[in-house]
Amino acid sequence: TLGAAGNFGAVDDASLYAGYNFGVAKVDLGYGQYGGGHTEFTVVVPMGAVTAGLHTMNSDTNSAYAARVAYALSKRTNLSFNYVNASKGAATGDNYRIRLAHSF
Repeated sequence: TLGAAGNFGAVDDASLYAGYNFGVAKVDLGYGQYGGGHTEFTVVVPMGAVTAGLHTMNSDTNSAYAARVAYALSKRTNLSFNYVNASKGAATGDNYRIRLAHSF
């Protein structure tokens, strides 16, 4: 997957991203110029009923990383644990979430 987004009339709002599904893992990379410039990296690994993912973002004004583990209880229902740590910017600290989700 390749993509680009933003207001191309204003170069400081442009962003680019690329992703590829390797079969054993899906990897995404991104770069954006808005907010002083930032980079992002994501990897998601499905392991049967469990899916694990890591995400990191770094910029001049913000820095954060996240982890997620989800267990598929059925085809439409999953239980997940999410963790985010933000170390720079206005919203710093840790965020934990346990979530039961059902798709209709």
